[in-house]
Amino acid sequence: MSHSIKAYATGPLGDSKVIAQLDFTAGNRIMANYTYRCLQAEDYDNGVSGNGERKPYAISEIQTAQQALHYLAKEPYSTVINVQNDEKQIRFMEKVVTNLVGDHFAVKSSREITPEGAIQQIDAFLGDIIKHGKDVILRFG
Repeated sequence: MSHSIKAYATGPLGDSKVIAQLDFTAGNRIMANYTYRCLQAEDYDNGVSGNGERKPYAISEIQTAQQALHYLAKEPYSTVINVQNDEKQIRFMEKVVTNLVGDHFAVKSSREITPEGAIQQIDAFLGDIIKHGKDVILRFG
């Protein structure tokens, strides 16, 4: 399980193509918290992945999301946390990992990325959309 957020641009014939994609593991709550928060899409976060829904964004909303991300980068991470999804996610991942490989590995990968690393990846994703210069539809997978 993982999060895969794809930005689709619609062509003149109604066709769509992926212009940017952001992928991260189910246990990576740092990426999830920053991503869903700056995009004002917390309802699209199912904990272990996105909810599969699509949400249209004007290019100005993506620019606002990038500005929000830069603002959040200056705040303590504790102000970004989605406590409900984090607690649910941690309990779920601990069960999955324990059932698959035992207690030896624990859920280290979910905590290895730093907030700074998450912000860089999300900023690049939003920047790719902004370079495209047109409205998009994001699919939260």
